[in-house]
Amino acid sequence: MRVLGTVPYQGVRTEIVLDSKQWRSFRYRQKRFHVSAALAEDQEKLLQAYREFCKRKMRPIIERHLRRLINKKITYEITYTDGSTKRERLSAREYALKIGIDDIVYEIGEFESEWGINQVDLKKKDFVLHFNVSLMTYGNAERIGFVVAHEVAHIFERGHDRAFEAVLSKLYSGKRKHENFWDRGVSRV
Repeated sequence: MRVLGTVPYQGVRTEIVLDSKQWRSFRYRQKRFHVSAALAEDQEKLLQAYREFCKRKMRPIIERHLRRLINKKITYEITYTDGSTKRERLSAREYALKIGIDDIVYEIGEFESEWGINQVDLKKKDFVLHFNVSLMTYGNAERIGFVVAHEVAHIFERGHDRAFEAVLSKLYSGKRKHENFWDRGVSRV
């Protein structure tokens, strides 16, 4: 096996090795990425295989956190259009339904600078949570869970003010531990 280079994976530099016995084009085994000779020759296909691998590994992590977080009930103060307020105990899914949004869906993609994006699709009446595939390269399941919680908190509060921070703290108790993890040491990975 010959080492072709390294890539960041879950916060650790991980070797990519050419494996002549490799029957799959791209595989993670024994804390290394094993690639076939055909894939090793084409840098673009190798990078694409790596991204697809990260998406596959990320999907169940996001689904597990998302399922838990959109159904977690928190106490939230709702302000109505007439200016009145009411404190209710409800989940993100229930709150979305109250404001006329039918579903909460997610996508994994590639973004230049965002780890996650929360959009409202008014035509489909969906909240669409977008997650950057690069999360898998720098973060573990807990860190990805924090980003999922951050985007779910935006269902309740659109900005990054104190109300948002309060909702995020209620949704994800380990918030401070993972806040800004991407700013610390990513360039060294």
